[in-house]
This record gives sequence, structure tokens and C-alpha cells, in this order.
Amino acid sequence: TFARTKLDGSESQEFFDAGSVTYEYRMAEVDGVVYIVYYDATDLAIYSYNTATGEKITVAKTVSDQKDKYESLSAYMFTDVDGALAIVYSTTVYAENYIAEKASLANYARTEADYNAIYTYSVGDTVEEGNEFYGKKILDGNGQKNKYTLKYFSEDYLFYSVKNAYVDEVLLGAKLNALNAPVEIATADVLSSATLIKSFSEAYYVDANGEYLVKASLKKSESAIRENVIKKDVVVDILGIYGNDLYYVDSANGVSRIALNENGAEAVKVSQNEIDNTWYAPSIIKIGETPYLFYINASKGGSNYVNYINLAGEVKEKTEDDVTTYYLEGAVMLGKMTDADYANKTEELIDAIEQELEYTIDAEGKFKVESYEKAKASLEELKKNKKAYKNLEEGYEEKLEEVEKAVKLGEYYYALKDVTSTNYSEFTGAYDTAKTYREKLLKDGDYETARNRLVEELKFYFQEAEKLFDPVTE
Repeated sequence: TFARTKLDGSESQEFFDAGSVTYEYRMAEVDGVVYIVYYDATDLAIYSYNTATGEKITVAKTVSDQKDKYESLSAYMFTDVDGALAIVYSTTVYAENYIAEKASLANYARTEADYNAIYTYSVGDTVEEGNEFYGKKILDGNGQKNKYTLKYFSEDYLFYSVKNAYVDEVLLGAKLNALNAPVEIATADVLSSATLIKSFSEAYYVDANGEYLVKASLKKSESAIRENVIKKDVVVDILGIYGNDLYYVDSANGVSRIALNENGAEAVKVSQNEIDNTWYAPSIIKIGETPYLFYINASKGGSNYVNYINLAGEVKEKTEDDVTTYYLEGAVMLGKMTDADYANKTEELIDAIEQELEYTIDAEGKFKVESYEKAKASLEELKKNKKAYKNLEEGYEEKLEEVEKAVKLGEYYYALKDVTSTNYSEFTGAYDTAKTYREKLLKDGDYETARNRLVEELKFYFQEAEKLFDPVTE
């Protein structure tokens, strides 16, 4: 059933029961009126329904078994052209009338004409004079006795094959506003929703071997033009091109981008979390002069809220295990979080603390572990909301306390960084503090766990100081 309701759940209205939830459909708004356009697989027809008046028109229909009907719907495809709904459909034209007595005979097939036609339909189109169906006839095979077969339709790029008594089947492509200037296409193998078409000379798709996302020409005359853009194992789905960047869903189920036409370009992580594109596909929307990516944050802390991030923001970089990654930061969540989701956010931040703690030294020379600081701040904020705090799963506070011990040990060890054999007396207080805390952790049985979370250089600082302050004597 097609229906509508306001976001607050009020003023609900049912329109009609289409008969199946699997029918392909689109919704389009024209002059403030919403139309539902769909293909009814039972009636073998394309319908357009006006939600304001309740009027339903038959755009095109398969009528191969109807008397005095000589043109019949054959195949159809939906797409968007300049943000508006468009349907392209082909027809079968018959050379003889339908005769029920003949149809009942074995092996009977109604004789087809040696041509057919292709139409486009947009909401508001009428039945043009001389035509059977709604829309505009964009290819008419009657003159040259051409038979057309739809292959693919993407935005305003139409791909079809044509053949007649004199020409073998040829695969062609044309823009809807330039149908008189088609180009021959090399192969139909890459014509699918997984291919991003910027022009007939520039398309992006995964190569036949599945190893690379490639940039290539679709033209038969330019079939040798091809270059590898990025390894396929990091690309799950192509989202689109904005500016000079290709946006895609990466292997971590997040959104990344890579600059096109730049040798050695590095991928940039756009969403810092996993996304959910089952009901809301990531969308780039320009607000004023600034482009933003809107997406569903599917992480535990994101709790499937819509997030947005400024695509013109500064690209940051991070190096871990000699691997440098690039990313945007500053994603903002839309909506008001529930108490349970606040707890989820805190849990996610605690889970995100790296096993081997990554530390920095701030402008004041203080030892910091950023992931720990974020989780600690989130927990402290959560405790201010008693209802939300009750949703925190058992064990997470203890988990953060274990990290706190490692951070504290690392801070004390770092304070011994500059100890030498000539100045070590200046570090007596720092060494005593580190040694005392170490002994406390040993006594409580927490030392090994805390020490194992420190990078080797921090352990080294203490070991070198220990040799000076507590040398081993034989």
C-alpha cells in the first residue's frame, strides 16, 4: 500500500494497494504534487498516480493479446535526469491484428513488424498525436526499418542496440539531448549501476578480473584508453564524482574519496565510522558554497543517526605502523540522542582505545593519550545524566580504569625520558614516583596488563633510569 504521513505521525493517508511490495516504482514531485510511477508486473503496465486527485493513467502497457492494438510495451528502465524522474521504454510493433482463433493454435506467434520505437516519459507528458502511449517517441524505426533493444539507461545516457535488414546489431550510446549524434560502444558488459559514467570517454568501473577500479572510455574507437585508479579490494561501491574526487564505499564500509587525474593520489577517509546505506544512501549536498556529505552512522555510538561532514574541511593525516592514512574530521550528528544511545557512544569510545596506547605531548609538555581523554570525558558527561548512565553496560567503567592505570604508568615513565648519567640526580623525585607506582601495580596484580599497553620507548626510559638509580650489583 502506498501512503504518506507527516514526520510527527499525523495526517496519515493511504492512496492505493499496488498488489505487491516488489514492484519497481519512483516518486516525483511536480508543481507541488507528488506522483507515484510504477510498473505493475501483473497488469504488465506502467502507471502514474496523482496523489492530489487520485487519477491514475496508463503510461504504457503490454497488449500483445489485445485486438486492434498494434503497439505493445516491451521493456522499460527508470532513472533520474537532472534530478527529475524519467522512464525510457521500448515497444513491439505488430504487423497483424490479434486473432484469438489463431492464438489458440500450437506454435502460433503474432507476426511482428520489422521496426519498433523507443519512448521517454516524464511526469506531465501527454499522448502525442499518432502515438499509442504517453511520452515522447525519441527513436522511431519505421523509416529505416530499425529494430531497437534497450541496454541501459543512466541519467541522460541512453544505451541501445540497433539492427535492420542491412546492418548487423550495433551497440550505440547517446545523450537524450543529442540522439542524432550516437557513438558506437565497445561492449555492454560494463553497462550497469556499478558503472559511473562521466562521459562516453570517461567511465569508472571494476575491471573484468576484479582487481582494479579503472577509468576507461566506453567508445569502441577509444577502447584502448584505460588506466587503473585504485585497487578493487578497497572499493565496495561507487557513489559518484564531486568536483575532482571519486567517492566510494570502502572495504571498512565507510565513505572514502580519491582525487582523479592526479598521479599518486592518496585515498581520504570521509566518514570515520561505518555507514548504513540500506535505506539512506550517502548524499553530497551543497549548502551555500560548502559541500557536505550526509550519511547514516552505523557504528554502535552512531546508533544510525544521520551525520554530516564538511567536504571542504582540512585533510588530516595519521601514521601507524609506518602506514599513513588521510582523513576528514568534524562530523556532526543530526537529531536528539536517546539515553541508551548516549551510553552506546561512551561504550564505543572506550572500545576504540587502542591496545598499544598512542601518546602525544601537548604545548605545555603534558603527556596525553587522546583516545583515553575522549572516553574519560564522555563517561564523566554520561554520569551527569543518571537515566543515561543506567544504560552503560557492566564492565565498561572497569575497562576504562585499567586503561587509566596504563596511561598513568606511561606518564611517569615518560618523565624519565631525559635522564642521563650526568644529570640523573635531578630526576630523583620523578624516578621515585614511577618506581612507587610500579610497585603498587605489581602488588595489586595490575602491572603486566598496564605495561603491555605501553610502547617500547616508554619502557626503555624507565629501564635506563633504573640502571642509574638502582644498579644491579653482583
